[in-house]
Amino acid sequence: EWDVFFDPRTPDIFTFRTGALQNEFPAPSLLGAHQRENAGAALAFWDILDKQGHALRISHHSKRSGLQKTYWPG
Repeated sequence: EWDVFFDPRTPDIFTFRTGALQNEFPAPSLLGAHQRENAGAALAFWDILDKQGHALRISHHSKRSGLQKTYWPG
C-alpha cells in the first residue's frame, strides 16, 4: 500500500509513502496534479521490485532525476 501527499505551499515537492518508508521527491515535470499519483505508482512499482530482490536497482537519485526529466514528446 502506498500514498502520495503534497502541500500546496510547496508545489515543487511531493511525499511518497509506502509502509514505514517516506521520502520527498520533486514534482513530476509533466503537467497536471494527477501526475503525482502517476509518479507514486511508478515509485511503488520500484519499491515492490526492490523488496523482491530484483536485480535491476534504481538509486534514489536516479528516481528523483527521472521524475524531473520525464517529458511527453509532441
